[in-house]
Amino acid sequence: MMFLKLLATAYLLCSIIAIAMARAAIRDKSPRLFFMFLGLAMPFIFLYAAVRTLFSERRMIPYDGELARVEDEIEAERVRLFGGDVTCPSFST
Repeated sequence: MMFLKLLATAYLLCSIIAIAMARAAIRDKSPRLFFMFLGLAMPFIFLYAAVRTLFSERRMIPYDGELARVEDEIEAERVRLFGGDVTCPSFST
């Protein structure tokens, strides 16, 4: 129960700060209301994104050997033209 009280207090504090910042920074009414709405909705958007990231499976991008070969060729050409050390490992590995 204490967690919910702290969460509600934090949301109230963030809401007051978002409204005060929007009122101080924006004179036109419609953009100000839009940014106030975004400020009030941001904790819910953050919570949705966090839950979705934690509890959903991401599809892995398959490894492409051709990409690594081309990347190594580009790196060799960069070293030939500009000098310096070879960047290793390549991004695709």
